[in-house]
Amino acid sequence: MRTEQVSIGSIRPDPKQPRKIFDEKHIKGLARSLEVEGIINPVEVDTNGMIITGECRWRAAKLAGWKKVPIIVNDTELSKYERLRRQMAENLHQSAAGGASPMNAIDVANGYKRMIKMKTGKDYTAGLLSRGEVYGLMKGIPEELGIHATTMYSYLRLLDEPEHVLEDVKKGKPRTYYEAISYAPEKYRDRLKEAVSEGKITRRSDLQRFARLAKTKPERAEIEFLRITQQQSDDANRVLNRAVELSLALKAANFKKFSPQDREMVLFQLNSLLGTLRNYVGVLKEKLPN
Repeated sequence: MRTEQVSIGSIRPDPKQPRKIFDEKHIKGLARSLEVEGIINPVEVDTNGMIITGECRWRAAKLAGWKKVPIIVNDTELSKYERLRRQMAENLHQSAAGGASPMNAIDVANGYKRMIKMKTGKDYTAGLLSRGEVYGLMKGIPEELGIHATTMYSYLRLLDEPEHVLEDVKKGKPRTYYEAISYAPEKYRDRLKEAVSEGKITRRSDLQRFARLAKTKPERAEIEFLRITQQQSDDANRVLNRAVELSLALKAANFKKFSPQDREMVLFQLNSLLGTLRNYVGVLKEKLPN
């Protein structure tokens, strides 16, 4: 490899590189950084001037108005698979370091899919393969990229999702939201995915909590599902949260282990609460529309 300074217009992007979705906010931030620090890692190109790695840096340099850019010319004759693997590795590791913008999860999944096709000649068929079959297709690729096989598997499984989920992730919704849904009972999953893509669920912790509750306290699942999929006020959410917590605490408590003092204190608090609840329920009923 050799390093040199070239006209920024003399090199060009690789139309087949795996990163298709670029974060313009990140590119603008990188352009500002270049004005202070310059390019720390030169753009890597092949002997034909096509970018192998570093397209974000090249885009940022163009935005900053640079006339020349430092490059490293890779003289090695890379196969299509080796080129893609190098681009994936750069995007998964170097580009995600130091506050840089990671590759969109759908681009990552499609990159893995292309690697499988190039290496094995077989297609990853979304929604039609068992876990064992997917791991069979992946064999050797995670090790080459320095990632866990379970990570690659979870990204590929994104491609099994309906189109509205794929579009949501392309727009920047973390894939972990949909991964959390996979732990919920199957009968709720499609409705939860719709609620996430529609912006009704905005916290992953709500999904994780629901999945745990639906498995341990299935009788409370429907109420909790309505709570997290309907957009309530903060006050209503606080009431619903405390109501669920109290209900679970009462079901889990072993009253036989209560001391006389415990019984007296709990009975006092619950009696006090009953009066408050009766008044509160009466007010709510008055305010309901006819």
